[in-house]
Amino acid sequence: MKDKLFSQIKSAELAILYDYLPDVQFWIKDKDHIFRWVNKTLLENYALQKLTDIVGKTDYDFSPFYIAKQFEHDDKEVLKGKEIINRIEMVSSFDKNINFYMTNKRPIFSTNGEIIGTMGITQKLSDQENSEIPFTKLNEIVQYIHNKIQHPISINLMAEHMHCSISTLERLFKTMLQSTPMEFIQKIKMQYASKALINSDKLVSEIAFSLGYSDQSHFIRKFKKAMKETPFKYRQQYLNLKNSSK
Repeated sequence: MKDKLFSQIKSAELAILYDYLPDVQFWIKDKDHIFRWVNKTLLENYALQKLTDIVGKTDYDFSPFYIAKQFEHDDKEVLKGKEIINRIEMVSSFDKNINFYMTNKRPIFSTNGEIIGTMGITQKLSDQENSEIPFTKLNEIVQYIHNKIQHPISINLMAEHMHCSISTLERLFKTMLQSTPMEFIQKIKMQYASKALINSDKLVSEIAFSLGYSDQSHFIRKFKKAMKETPFKYRQQYLNLKNSSK
């Protein structure tokens, strides 16, 4: 009986319910990563007034390239049938601020079982998410990493800075960021590298050394592992996208 009732409900009617969740962003995209529907909270995040302001556009129209690129990579994985569950990620807003969000993404199937798009929800994290260390402490950790980005960063020094034990710090990262402290530091470094590649004319070697890498080859390997392409290709893709939008 429940299945019969559910089959008679239009999916659009279910989607509209997300307009009543002020802290949750919800979206639907097609196979080309183009927005087809979003809720009011997502519109407000980008300071948009109406649905037509975003429908037909992509993440590249609203997010920094290095963030939009990660969203696109996620979409491609979801279109293969993968689900992304409870992942902590950074999301930008219209005022360029970056905040931590908990994100879930999954494929959309047609009636015959074909994947025809993606959908997802993301919710801004608050101090309520962790009782051992307030979530706002993560901002302190991130700021610490930013300040030390050009130098080696040890777990010992991070724990000392946070006034907690190493085991507590490692639990925080595992629980809330699904990564080790060192993995998260690498992610921050990749964001710095991505921004430098698209916002400057610096040589790849200069970017590598500015982020504390001992040699260019080591940096390229780390970048390719994280971004699924070399720094050179990443920069060229951005330039191609920029030129095509003129």
